[in-house]
Amino acid sequence: MCGETEMWDAQLVVGYERRLSPHHQDETEPRHVGDVGESTTSQRRASQHPESQTNERRRKSVPIDVGRSKRLATIHQRRALEAIHPTCAIPDCEVIFDHCNVHHIDYWENDGSTDLNNMVPLCSRHLHAAHEGGWKLELDPETRELTIR
Repeated sequence: MCGETEMWDAQLVVGYERRLSPHHQDETEPRHVGDVGESTTSQRRASQHPESQTNERRRKSVPIDVGRSKRLATIHQRRALEAIHPTCAIPDCEVIFDHCNVHHIDYWENDGSTDLNNMVPLCSRHLHAAHEGGWKLELDPETRELTIR
């Protein structure tokens, strides 16, 4: 076993739901993240098992988007962000996630939300560039491609 490396695959499953309010404004329901690490095949196989209904009731999901109800990223958001960005979100930066700050693309002070599609991890150097260096960051919500302007 000495010197061997073990690899693990993880899967992040995020559901997304939209609804219209009585005033016809588009409102977004909180997205939820479930168990990380089970493949769809293993989930399907487990759901066919007689005890799976008991296990299914125990499984909990947690809100992944919290809007303006919280300023700082929750532990669940941090876990999801780390699964997406194991390092600083700036291309070619190798500072690990644990040494980064979670940054709001649209600043909290400017009514930015604490939602996954509005946050990226940034190392100290790039956080200062975003706040004091005049960088304007844009994050594509579909591809999570980060653009620096």
